[in-house]
Amino acid sequence: PFDELMHLTSLRTIAFEYNGEAEGTLPDNISDLSELEILSLSNNLITGLIPESMATMTSLQRIMLDDNEFTGQITPLINLPNLELVYLEDNFFEGKIDDSYFPSALNLKHLDLSDNVFSGTVPPHFFGESNLEVLDLHGNLYIGGNLPQFSVEQSNLKFLALHINKMTGDIPPSIGNLRGLRHLDLSDNELTGELTEAMGDLRQLEYLFLGRNPFDEAPIPNFIRDLTNLVDLSLKRSNRVNVIPDWIGTDLKNLRLLDLDGNKLNGQIPETLASLKKIVFLLLNRNDITGEVPKSFVNLPLEVLVLDNTEISGDLNFLCEAREQNPLDYMVADCNINNPEVNCTEGTCCRVCCLDGDGCNDINWLANHDPIWENNYQRSSYSFDDELKWVPTSNGSSGEGN
Repeated sequence: PFDELMHLTSLRTIAFEYNGEAEGTLPDNISDLSELEILSLSNNLITGLIPESMATMTSLQRIMLDDNEFTGQITPLINLPNLELVYLEDNFFEGKIDDSYFPSALNLKHLDLSDNVFSGTVPPHFFGESNLEVLDLHGNLYIGGNLPQFSVEQSNLKFLALHINKMTGDIPPSIGNLRGLRHLDLSDNELTGELTEAMGDLRQLEYLFLGRNPFDEAPIPNFIRDLTNLVDLSLKRSNRVNVIPDWIGTDLKNLRLLDLDGNKLNGQIPETLASLKKIVFLLLNRNDITGEVPKSFVNLPLEVLVLDNTEISGDLNFLCEAREQNPLDYMVADCNINNPEVNCTEGTCCRVCCLDGDGCNDINWLANHDPIWENNYQRSSYSFDDELKWVPTSNGSSGEGN
């Protein structure tokens, strides 16, 4: 789309996003558009490298090249001084992220390099005296090393997504300095040690995903009860032991999703969970939980309830017999006809009936939010695999989209 534009040297905006069939490469002489401030080419089929000449395009403020097929490094962009929004996600960019990435962009508010092939570490300068509000580096696989020290107390950063990488070591107590965080996803890394109590200072959090990390065995930490704004909480496969604490039901009243799958939790399901009047997705599977599901669950707006590979017993059909109060749509339990641990009619109540320990429910049930800038990084749906998707409605429940 550039051949007819290159003579328009006073052009300030190029917007060819969501054309779908726009292809080709960025021209080497794109820097002739020296006054260009906005370059928006999202969701096309553009290939090739970032031209070296772009390093001179100091008027650029917004770059949207996401969801294309770019390759190579982004070196021409990393020292542009006036950048505010940079969206490069869902390409094939590579390079070693370090302190040389965007150190001069003092007005940078959004930086999204997710779902590429970057390596390196997370630079500390992203968390200093910065205007950065969104930092998304998830899904690069090769970004590793320890989390940086968050040495400056600040409230600008709202969204931090580092999941599906190779981060190692402990979560530093200095993470408590990121007082403005609403979204924190550190899942699917190689983080170890204890969960620092300093995370209890992140009182604005609405989304906390820490699962699928080999943390030290420990109970669900008490600091979480202070995070009363939480809507989505996942501690999946994070080596949690002992019982599910009563305070989850009494203190975390805004929960829509609670994922405790794949731990070593025992004891019974607390009656207090029936106080979670906004809960839609509850995953307690692959634990050592015993007893029956509280009868008071019939009044919850549950749509997904996953209970397989537990020691839960009793009758679950009561949850489906009261669908006017309870819109339960997808339930999995150990109700296989050959050796049922619970009574739940397959098809009309339980969507899947497992035989405890046979691995019939092999869905990973990953509920991570994969954000896009077009939605202002807000969650618009809940997806658990390629087939299971729910779209929230205004009243807090949702509808299955599979």
